Amino acid sequence: MNTVRNPVLACVLLACVNLVPALAQDPPPAEGRRPKPEMTAWWDQPIARDLGLTDQQNSQIRATVAESRGRLIQLRDSVDAAEKVLHELMDQQTVDVNRAQAAVDEVVSTHSEMMRAVTQMSIKLRAILTYAQWQQLQRRESQPPPPRPGEPQRRKPQEED
Repeated sequence: MNTVRNPVLACVLLACVNLVPALAQDPPPAEGRRPKPEMTAWWDQPIARDLGLTDQQNSQIRATVAESRGRLIQLRDSVDAAEKVLHELMDQQTVDVNRAQAAVDEVVSTHSEMMRAVTQMSIKLRAILTYAQWQQLQRRESQPPPPRPGEPQRRKPQEED
């Protein structure tokens, strides 16, 4: 029989285990909520062509991304490893609460470190763009993506009176 010494802690740990993968995904922006361009690779998408970037800006953007890539890959691997440890602890017949708490701390710490690195890269990228380019990027990223071929077109939610 599966025994857990503290049912409240077990619920919190289960919530964390289920929340971490959701946080790693980039959900579509909710209506009225500003998108997070630091979470999308806009420089590799058609939107980058529409910003009117100069050759120098393109070079600086590519250099910034290349400079950050190795660290981001290493941090993503650290997050994945920390999540794996937590999942393995949660899958045990008896949960070692102390080890599980330490694993939660590691997941949160590595995720925070990764988000810091992504945000620092985003600041560097923002500094390369003009204000007008930044505004255009913000407007474009707040629009829902076009439907993929074969997908039905998304309908805009009706506003309540």
